[in-house]
Amino acid sequence: MPNANITEVTFVNVPGTSLYTTRPETPVETMMFLRWNTAEPPPEIPISKTWEDSGPPAQAGCYLFLDAAPPPSTARAFEVKLRKELTESTATSFAWGLSASDPIVQTKLPVKLDADKPVLADNVIVQLPRGLRTVGFAVASPVTASHVNGRIENFVVHYAPMPGADPPAGAGIALWIQPGARGCLRFDGLVNGGASPAGKTLKTLVRVQFDPVHPFDLERNYQEYTGMNYYLEQIGAQFQLTVAS
Repeated sequence: MPNANITEVTFVNVPGTSLYTTRPETPVETMMFLRWNTAEPPPEIPISKTWEDSGPPAQAGCYLFLDAAPPPSTARAFEVKLRKELTESTATSFAWGLSASDPIVQTKLPVKLDADKPVLADNVIVQLPRGLRTVGFAVASPVTASHVNGRIENFVVHYAPMPGADPPAGAGIALWIQPGARGCLRFDGLVNGGASPAGKTLKTLVRVQFDPVHPFDLERNYQEYTGMNYYLEQIGAQFQLTVAS
């Protein structure tokens, strides 16, 4: 749900690198920023300078969601390794990883500019431990920032355009950057809802949050039932949702 108490996120430079930690820091949630440009890294970068919904941002890079920050003594080597695993562009991308693993990056969500609009540069499946259900993103999906009181609350990956299909409705998948759910993915989904009439399938709307870095943390990974039910029905070559009475 939208939160009126939005924190102003600022990135603070790790000396001798183009890596940045996040202020304010929060327990369990390690968010860093890798600035693509290595020349003269400024001591601080407001998050508003790292993203634009149209055109290249002033400070393009990659938002990193990690299990822990590297020690300052190894930060430079950590950056060198990251740059080999990520793809630089004129836009800002996203990545989730484990700081002591090889490779560091478990899931990368590369973003590029298409007609000056940020879109996903590739199809991506979020990497989770075997046996856990995951989610995917489609190439060319638009990405925008969601603001509250002029501050970025989260980023949203919208549905990819499909030739011949109706314009997509809904919020897409939110990439949260605010404390309490930093690095988590949030979205609405449909699950089977039980007995259904012939030719229809009863579906229940749920609200889902999961954390690719901490997939077994029950406080950060859950699905909430909304009590809203729909029938899914195939009509010819199309599927239709109607509210279940």
